[in-house]
Amino acid sequence: MLPPRTVAPARQRVRLRGRLPARVSHRRPALRAVAGSGLYLAALALLALGIAAIVRHTATAITLVLALMFVPPIAAGMLPEGLSEPLQKLSPMAGLAVQETVERPDSIPIGPWAGLAVVGAYALGALVVAAVIIQRRDA
Repeated sequence: MLPPRTVAPARQRVRLRGRLPARVSHRRPALRAVAGSGLYLAALALLALGIAAIVRHTATAITLVLALMFVPPIAAGMLPEGLSEPLQKLSPMAGLAVQETVERPDSIPIGPWAGLAVVGAYALGALVVAAVIIQRRDA
């Protein structure tokens, strides 16, 4: 029997013949989910900042952000499938698709990075509107 220190380098060489080590290649969806979750939360924070700068009232901003997040998925559950799918794709919750590592029947019907782009577009839109409003209101 060979000692473990002579067997381990041989195993490592076999794993590295492909592009990625065998241990890492199956973790790509998990790595995407972790990195994407951070980007999703950052985009939500920017969206909330933009809405708060527009309305200038904390309770109203919190209410609007939560309504924007949770009303479309709830409404989508009550609509026919033809109307439900576009609403789910255009909701800020579409960014949660980046966290999906396994395809499920109740999955969000959008790709992971496309869903993150939807949330980024909402955040960018809110920040642009906030900048214009602040410039006009506080000038």
